[in-house]
Amino acid sequence: MPVAEQTNSRYLRAVNDALQYVRGKMDIGASNKPGPGMIARMLCAGGTFNKGELRERVDQDLGRIPHPTYKDMLESSADWAKHFGCGNCGEQSALAFVYLRDLGIRPLDWIQVNNFKHAFVVVGRVSGSDPEDYTTWGRSAYYCDPWLGDSGEAAVLHVRYWRKKMALLYRLD
Repeated sequence: MPVAEQTNSRYLRAVNDALQYVRGKMDIGASNKPGPGMIARMLCAGGTFNKGELRERVDQDLGRIPHPTYKDMLESSADWAKHFGCGNCGEQSALAFVYLRDLGIRPLDWIQVNNFKHAFVVVGRVSGSDPEDYTTWGRSAYYCDPWLGDSGEAAVLHVRYWRKKMALLYRLD
């Protein structure tokens, strides 16, 4: 098997494993998904009228750091999401990022969409490509979106995020 195909297969397997890992950790889940248990999810992850215990803990962590970065936010969000078993897209994608990082998967990007309306992870984006333009990311780029329960080739993101602005929060090469 050519090296590019081996890399693609490894990335695809990794993002699918990350989805399963996050799903297994989210026993409370996301507060911004309607359905049974929504009150518990809102108390844990926050909602329209409250911050939620998870976000209070993340804010406390970040408040102890003089100039917190997105890396600090990612680490704290992942830790508390794993601890509490709840979180929305930001916390779930942070948990997936840390899982993939700990497996040694590189490069990794934590991406946000439309001014923090959504967040997900990208694996294999070509170094030097424009993080705001998925068409430049290369054929080995894959996305992992635990909140949606979806992963695949980044090339399909044009359907989901057409005319939406993406931005890089944190990259690990």
